[in-house]
Amino acid sequence: IRRVSLSLTGLTPSPSDVAAYLDDKAPDAYSRMVERFLASPRYGERWARHWMDVWRYSDWYGWRKGKDVRNSHQYMWRWRDWIVESLNEDKGYDRMIGEMVAADELAPGDAGAIRATGYLARNYYLFNRTTWLDDTLEHTGKAFLGLTLNCAKCHDHKYDPVDMVDY
Repeated sequence: IRRVSLSLTGLTPSPSDVAAYLDDKAPDAYSRMVERFLASPRYGERWARHWMDVWRYSDWYGWRKGKDVRNSHQYMWRWRDWIVESLNEDKGYDRMIGEMVAADELAPGDAGAIRATGYLARNYYLFNRTTWLDDTLEHTGKAFLGLTLNCAKCHDHKYDPVDMVDY
């Protein structure tokens, strides 16, 4: 129970949880215990951290000159919450990716799904649309394809799967 709880929720089980599990002699006690931890909201919170690293989540850009300390996206937390909720709802990976890159097309009237497009907004660069699009393409390639696409913007490499024309 300790290993399952730490793996799924990142938390140590309470003594009462351990006692209840040890006292349960039913043949499906283990699978019910696993299902209980999977149903916990802590499950999505724990695993969302890993996905947010891959998908480059950040609440704010960082320190800048003077008193202007943020170049933030004030509603980016909605994307974070969408990730946690999607994991807790056991939403399929394919659906999560689809919503992140095209929720406005897949579910145009669903405000809950539109939050997923925070993936596209997280790198928004007000002063240069090309920089924003380049960053979005670069990070989409890294996160979903496992490919770096930066070089293909300007030149070809002999063994790269994406050439400059395709870029």
